[in-house]
Amino acid sequence: MSSTLRRAKTLEESQFTKLLSFVQEHSATPERDRLMLLLSFKAGLRAGEIAQIDLPAMTDAEGEIAKKIVVSRRIAKKGREREIPMNPDIRKALASFRKKYPGISNIAVASHDPKQTMTPNTVAQYLRRLFLRAGFEGCSSHSGRRTFGTTLARRANNFGHSLRDVQRLMGHARLDTTERYIDTAIDTFSLVASL
Repeated sequence: MSSTLRRAKTLEESQFTKLLSFVQEHSATPERDRLMLLLSFKAGLRAGEIAQIDLPAMTDAEGEIAKKIVVSRRIAKKGREREIPMNPDIRKALASFRKKYPGISNIAVASHDPKQTMTPNTVAQYLRRLFLRAGFEGCSSHSGRRTFGTTLARRANNFGHSLRDVQRLMGHARLDTTERYIDTAIDTFSLVASL
């Protein structure tokens, strides 16, 4: 099917590191951009969720960075609320964001006016252009979610988890939806050889 052929490309860890380096060197808003990318790649958030998530969703009652990210029913696709453990890289990026933008609650602040926020469509288009500027063809705002799902699926069994856990973290109602996000490995020799 054509929709299968046009899926957003996933990134290897080295490519993602290169993307973050590009943001640090070339972005006018590196703290914001780094956090948005990490929320996509290390928490699996959709562009619409990134555009709407705020600091209370990632902080505790005392305003400290929490141990989890709460994607509330209000911002989640089809109202499927979920909690995602706080990745250490997101924790660091969030601390940098808060230092750069004190008093700003929304993550997707507009570069020209931090008191305004980007829309879901603006976030999606911005990330697509960011990938192109960094030299990554075929990537979109969904590349982060696909990379997140693929990476978790490949590692789940090593930590006593299953695809059902990946499904829950991604906020999918059906397991077959999660399966469509996961890239298959090109070389399955080592998998069969491990038997």
